[in-house]
Amino acid sequence: MLSTNNLQSAVRIFIIQPNYSSRSETWLRRMNTMLGGNICGMACYLSNEKIAEHYEVFNLNGAVPKRFERIASRVGFKKNEQSSVIKSALLKFILQKRPDAIMIHYASTAVKYSSLLQQLSVPIYIYVHGFDIIWDHNDNNGKKIHSALFPSKVMELSKMPNVQFIVSSNTSKQNLLSIGIDDCKIAKKVFGVEVKQVERNYYKENMTILFLGRIVDFKGPDIVLNAFLMACELGFSGKLVMAGDGPFKNMCELISKQSSY
Repeated sequence: MLSTNNLQSAVRIFIIQPNYSSRSETWLRRMNTMLGGNICGMACYLSNEKIAEHYEVFNLNGAVPKRFERIASRVGFKKNEQSSVIKSALLKFILQKRPDAIMIHYASTAVKYSSLLQQLSVPIYIYVHGFDIIWDHNDNNGKKIHSALFPSKVMELSKMPNVQFIVSSNTSKQNLLSIGIDDCKIAKKVFGVEVKQVERNYYKENMTILFLGRIVDFKGPDIVLNAFLMACELGFSGKLVMAGDGPFKNMCELISKQSSY
């Protein structure tokens, strides 16, 4: 598995990271900084000029379409053709960079570019992040995010001899195991700073609890809030801090205002 501790300077890594500018992926950009000169190229939904790194960037949006192409796209023509052109150009771009390994973020991204990945013989590391392997995950409108065929497509990727999945938690690992992916194809790498274990006093008065993350349905901010209020009813003395933003923020604020706490 790739490690910044023993990574040889000669190793060339190509990264497919679609949402490079997302605020929730700051830690990914920091990981890229740690890889430094080992990165030989990247593919994302931004142009080379907007990233301005030492490596070249492939824009997954493709070339800026001409006026007639934009019109054709709006009425449904050339959509599949454009996708095929982008994948073909991306494969050519990757081969030109001569990478020793591919790092790709999200299982959903890997599935989207599976036909391209099958043409590469170098090691491919697929980082999964949670939402991409919650098989029955719904969006904020209750609509399924993944198709019924999505788990089987992830399973097909796992059968490629040069593919390895990297998870950040036991829960994510169990999600992969649940669809039949072999344990040997999954590596766990906990993201964050390792700290020494300390003896915690869970009966401490006036404890502060922190919820940090996007305030969205599948992260359960309302469950955390209601659990805190329930604990207060049972005599808990402390404070809950919820830091983040998202479509469930107003609901959480309403629950908080209606509470006697």
